Amino acid sequence: MTILVDRDLRDLVAPAEAKLPPLATNIRPDIGRWNAKIQPASLDLTVGRILLPTEEDDEQQPLVYETNVSLNQGETAVVETHEYLRVPNTLAGIGFPPSSVSRDGLLMTNPGHVDPGFRGRLKFTVINRARSQLSWRQASRYAHYCFSGLMRRNMHTIN
Repeated sequence: MTILVDRDLRDLVAPAEAKLPPLATNIRPDIGRWNAKIQPASLDLTVGRILLPTEEDDEQQPLVYETNVSLNQGETAVVETHEYLRVPNTLAGIGFPPSSVSRDGLLMTNPGHVDPGFRGRLKFTVINRARSQLSWRQASRYAHYCFSGLMRRNMHTIN
């Protein structure tokens, strides 16, 4: 298994051939800068929409969408990535929360792996395990994803 490095990730985010879709949207192809989303061996993903459960048991509107939220101890939210992924059938990804997220007391449930051929925004449940309120806002970094090539080409497509 070979993990892709920054130059590989940059080439996938901003492909030279216009007919190829980018690996992820909303990512500038910068590398080597402290605030770049393309890191030496990972891609940083950021908060898009934050989905909160409603107070009432309303099946028509089970979630409320927010861009900034404060969670009290024990409260949960579902966070969706700002970036839209288009993973080629030749790659797979695995994600981790940044150490700063864990240090602050936010528990992210299973950032897990991304299958070859995945298309869409990733969603994670987060739980405030800190003793105080935590605030989240749109564009905050909250996941590092490493991508690697497959030993064999994936023959299945995901619909």
